[in-house]
Amino acid sequence: AVLEVHAQWLFHAPDGNVQVGLRRLRDLTPIPTISRWSWMGLRGSRRGIDSTHGIMVASVAIFGVVGILLMGRHTQLPERVASGLHQWLAMVASWFA
Repeated sequence: AVLEVHAQWLFHAPDGNVQVGLRRLRDLTPIPTISRWSWMGLRGSRRGIDSTHGIMVASVAIFGVVGILLMGRHTQLPERVASGLHQWLAMVASWFA
């Protein structure tokens, strides 16, 4: 923590020691910024979670979408549902491009 302080009083002891009384004026510690990717753990945090967590979440989401699309091919979902899933996948892929 970075603090701005003000010397409020000084005491010179007879044995040569000096005591200083300080008053805290304000806290100058910068406020941490939160990005939109922090919920996935891509930036890391003070608890030790690094970008591996975010990559795992993203890869599980991608494999899930691809699995749903492949399942739709084998179970012969209606074309409108499959095209909607393809459009949604293209939208998600555009976020990472």
